[in-house]
Amino acid sequence: MSKCDHCGKQCSLPFHCVYCGRSYCSDHRFPPSHNCMNEAGWRNRTSGSKSDINTAGNSSLPLKECFFCGVNTSKIFYCPLCGREFCSLHKLHQDHYSVSHRIPEQQKSSTPTNAGRHSKSYHRYHLLEALFIIVAIMLVVIFILSVNTDNSRSGTTNLPVSSTTNYASNSQYIPPTISPPIGEYATVQTTQTTSIKTPIPLAAKKYEAGLSAKTFAYVLRGISSTIKVNLNSGVYNEILSKEPPAACIRYNYDSSPCTSDEIRQYFLKYIDEPDQKKYLDSLVNSIKSTSPTKDDQVRIAISLVQTIPYDYSKSRTVSTYLRYPYDVLYENTGICEEKSLLLAYLLRELGYGVVLFEFKSENHMAVGIKSPIQYSYINSGYAFVESTSPTIITDSQEDYVGAGKLTSTPQIFQISDGNSMTSISEEYNDAITFHQVYDQITQIHNTYGDVLDQYQYSRWISLDNQWRTLCNKYGLKILTSS
Repeated sequence: MSKCDHCGKQCSLPFHCVYCGRSYCSDHRFPPSHNCMNEAGWRNRTSGSKSDINTAGNSSLPLKECFFCGVNTSKIFYCPLCGREFCSLHKLHQDHYSVSHRIPEQQKSSTPTNAGRHSKSYHRYHLLEALFIIVAIMLVVIFILSVNTDNSRSGTTNLPVSSTTNYASNSQYIPPTISPPIGEYATVQTTQTTSIKTPIPLAAKKYEAGLSAKTFAYVLRGISSTIKVNLNSGVYNEILSKEPPAACIRYNYDSSPCTSDEIRQYFLKYIDEPDQKKYLDSLVNSIKSTSPTKDDQVRIAISLVQTIPYDYSKSRTVSTYLRYPYDVLYENTGICEEKSLLLAYLLRELGYGVVLFEFKSENHMAVGIKSPIQYSYINSGYAFVESTSPTIITDSQEDYVGAGKLTSTPQIFQISDGNSMTSISEEYNDAITFHQVYDQITQIHNTYGDVLDQYQYSRWISLDNQWRTLCNKYGLKILTSS
């Protein structure tokens, strides 16, 4: 702040005297009040402006003081921008601009005048203008917050961070071609998952374009058949354009993992995507019309999903998304999580209790169907169902490439609570027999090699027939040795 060169008073906007070149406060701005060394020049200037004073022919008009130079004159001019009165020499705003900016510093204590009223009106106008600008800024901020929940809220920064639990599809395990001594069926695949973040899917819309008839094979007790489903490329493109849902979102740099219920809701968002419901339900109805037996409908649905080819190309790349069940059908391929979500939908709509088994250590996912406790996986009340390739229901003893057998305790996510597959004992006993026969065949080969005597050869033929019968019954793939 500057000081008045006359009294030393602090003033933020001093008046500059053009006659002596010094700065003064509002009380000493005129030359006579600060003993200006060139006061005579000031008086000559004001006397020169006496022509402005209407003394002849109009002496009855009152004299008023120019707020800038202090001259008394009857010809006064009002400035609407600063609300003050000035002589003819300073009537233009640019002539007294420096003074008008200093008015708030020193208001004259006088009775209200018309000029004062104009000044109040001027300031009231600018107050309304300022309020309008503030309201406009607030509306812009509210709009930004409404379309981006990751922005700041109430002055605090809430930055969403992805959960430390990863749930996007990325398989690093590729099943090799295994040729056992006599024969083997294809091994199942596992997947590794990574993190994604996206909003909840919107309501269903109609995209009936690009009809595409898809045919899916299945095996029921050794009899192969197919089911045809009509799909649409328009629906496929619409679902494909959606950003996948997020497992969970944390704010303020909270790195805590997703809760079990958040992960369950994450999987349900894929299963319950509204745009695919019409077409998946059509597949469910086709399965129901194929067999009147409820449990056989389950067997058809499981075999159909298991027969859908495994996506080897996706298993070799880093992927940031999961296919929706509709996409698995349309592309006729998928990895373990994607095929498990499709199977979970079908079994749920067939009226059965369904869960998802997630094996984090082995990076794998399988489906569980409600069953009697003695046939269930780890006494969970749900039987193990592999979705990646043809496998006997309840069979969880296979070796997984890159992980071996499933030894970890899975995290279980319930999808639905419905009927129990009461006839599952057939598959349970067949799975036990399957592994017993296979182990005996392997033992004969390891003990006697490729040359067998008559007894061992007859024994091998009997075991091989049992093994191939079970493979044909469940559509298991046999890879013969070279």
